[in-house]
Amino acid sequence: MLSPGMALGFSAVALPTLDELGIPGKVEPFDENTASWFASISNIATPVGCLASAWTLERLGRKWTLVLLNVPCVLGWVLLASAGSLWQLFAGRVGTGLAVGLASAVTNVYMAEVVQPHMRGLLLCWNSISIALGILIVYVLGSAFPWQVAAWSGAAAATVALLVSLALPESPAWLVGRGRRSQAERSLAALRGGAGPNVRVEFDELLRAQQGKPDSQGWRNLSKALRTPQFWKPLLILNVFFFFQQASGVYVVIFYAVDVVQEAGVTMDKYLATVLIGVARLVATAGVSVAMSRCGRRPLAIVSGLGMAACMLALAGHLQFAEGAASWVPATAVLGYILTSTLGLLTLPWVMVGELFPADLRGVGGGLTTCNAYLIGFVVLKAYPAMRHALSAAGLFLVYGLVALLSAAFTLLWLPETAGKTLAQVEQNFARRRATPRPPLAI
Repeated sequence: MLSPGMALGFSAVALPTLDELGIPGKVEPFDENTASWFASISNIATPVGCLASAWTLERLGRKWTLVLLNVPCVLGWVLLASAGSLWQLFAGRVGTGLAVGLASAVTNVYMAEVVQPHMRGLLLCWNSISIALGILIVYVLGSAFPWQVAAWSGAAAATVALLVSLALPESPAWLVGRGRRSQAERSLAALRGGAGPNVRVEFDELLRAQQGKPDSQGWRNLSKALRTPQFWKPLLILNVFFFFQQASGVYVVIFYAVDVVQEAGVTMDKYLATVLIGVARLVATAGVSVAMSRCGRRPLAIVSGLGMAACMLALAGHLQFAEGAASWVPATAVLGYILTSTLGLLTLPWVMVGELFPADLRGVGGGLTTCNAYLIGFVVLKAYPAMRHALSAAGLFLVYGLVALLSAAFTLLWLPETAGKTLAQVEQNFARRRATPRPPLAI
């Protein structure tokens, strides 16, 4: 996820130079409309990658989807690094966007299936930590060097990831679903450091969870699956959760970091502020990886939504009524928004993609959900310049704050808790006809 993370933050460091100097070796202007397409076009390609992953996850497996995603990633970065025309810039963004889409579901699905329940929350967060680290790396490189250096670094990271993925064992759950039980047992033993009685018990649980299910349902039984509560409930919950994530502006701050810092009225150097945003996001994500196993998903999501709302509403109020009165307010509000969004709304939807869907439909459910998330993200990113002009910066931040507030209400009412539960238990809870009482929120 390091190289896809770099792709998410790349437009923030490339756009200021492209706006000022244009495409290298070309005299054509790089206007605001072109800039918005450069920032958002990867989000057109990303849903295609999500849908492709829904097929490759079931047909090729988790491991080979991990290998495959790095091919367009390497090609996309090379095109960006060597770009001398607009089509190369856009093609490079499409390539890295495809890789982000392919990576979005498979990394979380693979992690959810290969780790033990007590470690799942911690290790699933390392996907988000890798994304945050990738964003920070590209921010640092973009502030110190020409943006082409960041692009070549992204290509190098994707090449290393491709080689490392070849050595990974396949997911035992996927192998069991395909009827390849001897391979699944060997894979589980490799993941647990060798065969033994505990591995045998875990493998027997995998077999019991698969009993009565057709091998690898995938797309073939999607229409039937949509009528079962253990599929349509998580599909609905996750799609709404992702809507709040995207519409609250968390990716706008990533893609347009330099612009947002200026719009918010932060007075420090814009590139230094962007790097500090990247550092804050990385530190917060590392903290979430520990807090998630102790606090659970729901408390973090509620605190995140309320914190984001408070920061955006404070920033909107400052810009509207007290601009220039207290210069520390914009910087504090932006930093607080970054920290609180990372605490829950930025990270948790991706974590729960690997947890909520049943094993035989995890690839399809994850692909459809992440596809929809990026389609919403494309609309939000493409609309950012127009909304900024129509609503002013204060009005735009007000909208983001209200959406974040609604996300907290949604979490309180409908988001299930998955901390400490096996994936089979999560599936069984959705299959029950009557809703079970939610546990009290303990932070």
